Amino acid sequence: MKQKIRWFIPVLLVTLALVMASCAPAAKPTATPGAKADKPAYGGIINEHVTGSFTDAWDPFGPLSDPSTAVYESLLYGNYYLSEKENSNISVSFNEKTVAGWLAEKWEMPDPQTFVFHLRKGVRFQNKPPVNGRELTADDVKWSVERTLASPLSGKGLLPSIDKITVRDKYTIVFHAKEARNTDFMVDAFLGSIASGGLVAPREVVDTYGEKGFSDWKNAVGTGPWIAQEYVRGSYILFKKNPDYWEFDKNYSQNKLPYADGMRVIIMPDAATSLAALRTGQVDRYREAKWDATDSLLKTNPQLKYRSFPAQGASPVAMNFKNKPFTDKRVRQALVMAIDHQAIVRDIYKGNARTALEGGAPYFLASFPDYQVQVNEFPQIVRDMYSHNVAKAKQLLAEAGYPDGFSTEILITQRDTDMSSLIKGYLADVGVKAELKVTDTSAQKNAVNRRSYPGMASNNFTGNSAGGSPAQVLAQYYHPDNPNDYSGYDDPAFMKTFEQAQQTKDYKTRVKLYKDIAIKVMEDAPMILMPSPDKYIWWQPWVKGYWGQFGMTWRDLNMQKHWWLDLDLKKSITGGN
Repeated sequence: MKQKIRWFIPVLLVTLALVMASCAPAAKPTATPGAKADKPAYGGIINEHVTGSFTDAWDPFGPLSDPSTAVYESLLYGNYYLSEKENSNISVSFNEKTVAGWLAEKWEMPDPQTFVFHLRKGVRFQNKPPVNGRELTADDVKWSVERTLASPLSGKGLLPSIDKITVRDKYTIVFHAKEARNTDFMVDAFLGSIASGGLVAPREVVDTYGEKGFSDWKNAVGTGPWIAQEYVRGSYILFKKNPDYWEFDKNYSQNKLPYADGMRVIIMPDAATSLAALRTGQVDRYREAKWDATDSLLKTNPQLKYRSFPAQGASPVAMNFKNKPFTDKRVRQALVMAIDHQAIVRDIYKGNARTALEGGAPYFLASFPDYQVQVNEFPQIVRDMYSHNVAKAKQLLAEAGYPDGFSTEILITQRDTDMSSLIKGYLADVGVKAELKVTDTSAQKNAVNRRSYPGMASNNFTGNSAGGSPAQVLAQYYHPDNPNDYSGYDDPAFMKTFEQAQQTKDYKTRVKLYKDIAIKVMEDAPMILMPSPDKYIWWQPWVKGYWGQFGMTWRDLNMQKHWWLDLDLKKSITGGN
């Protein structure tokens, strides 16, 4: 295995070396403090960087629509105005402490089965056909939520069962759940899924352009701060500011948002190209940059601002739970065991990562310390799975009826090639011949969300914790009604315990039930949870009104309304670029 690691490290570093040139390593610095409070100014175009995992689909009711949050909005939003101290984790998990009103001005829970949202008055859709700037009403919210729930890819497992949605008046909408569950779940489910996850769009788009009308970017029309102006698939999206946008800056109450004249979303799948663009000032922010660029960036561009955060998201390799040989738990366990997780942390990430068992598990529950399972709490088989045992892995395969291994394929994107090649080598050591099938991001996401891939699928787009509660996180990745259940994991025992936990009011009992679920999914191994590296957010010094937040909502394409650009500073640094 050491030979594999030695071979793999140069592959990872070649691209980085091209950008680093002859830069000497700098001492690892302390994170930059929050942004200086400068007086806001209007004007300029924000150049926002997105990676190859960005999918430029446009239907706000589909799971693959990354541009949607620039155009459309939901009832609630992450509280952008929290200080660094108040939001030390940078990413917002939606709960009562971090959520803020967006299209909804206020809300209440009069009983355990009911949520009432009061809409802001005077919020209007963008002034373009087919709505031409009409006012948003509760009927729009009802129609949008019902359309979301009707979609097979809506992620119903994150939600309580909704009995009915009632429009009380033009600005009030009421959600009724079929049954009462523990208050924590109900609050987090409504605030974190329905209210913050469901985008609101006008039904006139369907009435005018048909059921697929939302798929055309030219038909995108919401209440958001940005209006789609130009679009080149796989290259960039240019948005202009919405001159009729409703929101004002809470820190400068007379200032209408957004500050910038527009936003250019630049899609850059390649890390080296992305780093070069950051260095030369072609992009204003690089979100979730890899740890290994830190020393080089601070050597070449000491003026850059940054924040670091421990990765809480997985980069799983899903195994299709419905197809042989992955229907056999022993096969799945053997493939997890074939990977040398500790060697990857040590030799690839130089210690800047953690395995799925470190720091509590599953590691996308990192935001919920009470619910994490420590290593010594797992059964021996789970500990063995992450200890790299080739002989034991071969034994499990033989017991499952595959003494000579088997052949399969791993569906990947170009950005997954390096790590997937390493995985392929590890699997070969236990007799599994894996062919790497490269496709584009949209095709991969579709295949993974629909579980239509035949064998395995490398998935680099599982982000930080998925919501405001352990129930939401576990449901997102392991509930069969959710598209992010990448493997199609569907286990009756899981569902029984999950339902029991949601209905349990005693906190200690509920914690134990969720920990039991975490142990079960780790033992059932529907995915190979690869080590997760630390990440960094970098931004240019001319970006003001920003201290490193992300996770206000999916893909962060709304939060840029708060930024203003010091164009004089930019010119002095870039020479006018």
